[in-house]
Amino acid sequence: MKKNLLSLIALVSLGASASATEQVEVIASRQVADGVTQQVVRNEKGQQYKRFVGVNAPQGAQQSNDNPVVGDTVFYESFEGFATEGKDLNWIPSTWSKKIAPGNEPTAEMISHNINNSWYCYYTGDGQFTPKSNDGECDAYIHYGYKNAQYNLEPVAQDEWLISPVVNMNASGEYYLDFLLAASYFDCYDVNNDWDWNKMQFNKRVVVNTMKVMTSTDEGKTWNEVFDLAKDVIANRTDRECYDTEFTSYLRYQINVSELAGKNAKFAFRYVRDEGEWMGNSMAVDAVKVLHKEPTSINDVKDAAPVVTKIGNTFTVNTNAQSVAVYNIAGQKIAEKSLAADKAIDASEWANGIYILRLSNGTAVKVAK
Repeated sequence: MKKNLLSLIALVSLGASASATEQVEVIASRQVADGVTQQVVRNEKGQQYKRFVGVNAPQGAQQSNDNPVVGDTVFYESFEGFATEGKDLNWIPSTWSKKIAPGNEPTAEMISHNINNSWYCYYTGDGQFTPKSNDGECDAYIHYGYKNAQYNLEPVAQDEWLISPVVNMNASGEYYLDFLLAASYFDCYDVNNDWDWNKMQFNKRVVVNTMKVMTSTDEGKTWNEVFDLAKDVIANRTDRECYDTEFTSYLRYQINVSELAGKNAKFAFRYVRDEGEWMGNSMAVDAVKVLHKEPTSINDVKDAAPVVTKIGNTFTVNTNAQSVAVYNIAGQKIAEKSLAADKAIDASEWANGIYILRLSNGTAVKVAK
């Protein structure tokens, strides 16, 4: 499947907007530059993550001006079930599943002490040190791997999957996967070895952590990658933009998955992190939706009056006509095609304006505007 990231849409919350500050324990700390200290902290929920503090710490992500696609919601998961059903730090919705890489399987003892390096759901953060979702009070969370001698934890490589139930996408038209994701762009690269704190830039960019989105149309037997945060988004950001986009901000993403139209599909959020201390950072996901847009079409009409229709980049002529010719308002023919085998017309190269369609079945002609 061709990957098609529609847009990074909008900043949902910033640290400055937090209404309350959670209490955290500093596990480790190191000064990395003048005015910048990197800390490993654990909050009262047991969640562990990395952050920068100091006068030269990251300033926070900037809001995008992209416009989201609006459509009918055919699937929605907010992970709010934890508030009523969750018993521990290993809960996910019963219709969802997960894959856990070797070395990251939590034991009952670990879970009882709020230690889990696989996917789980819990209450959303405070918006200052952990991301705060605007979609209810719960989200899905994944820890970066870290060392814990008490439970023989090592910072092993992670390949952790959070897998949705089957989504019915049998109708024709366009489909989009829409979700919120909190991730540190900066920590997706090997900051320890490749970031120059004096120049505030990367000497080179080596990806050590990313979030991928996978799809399956055969009940999870095979999977196809449709999105990679590091390759599809972060690679296009400047070094400073990477530095300023912290884990504390939720951003909204939309991915065009229209190639799944007419099928049933599963989606998976795949968190991938290289082995090693200080590699990568935690991430969180919320408000997972599949949106559907009906196809734009022009229907054959019985009355003699012209029909005015707004069309998108591609539209379908629903008619028994055998051919169509398209004219601009000046009367110049700009397109012509047979409709015998394919009634779809690509209008992506047309300028904004009014067009006249001349439909013919060989003996009669209809005109639509």
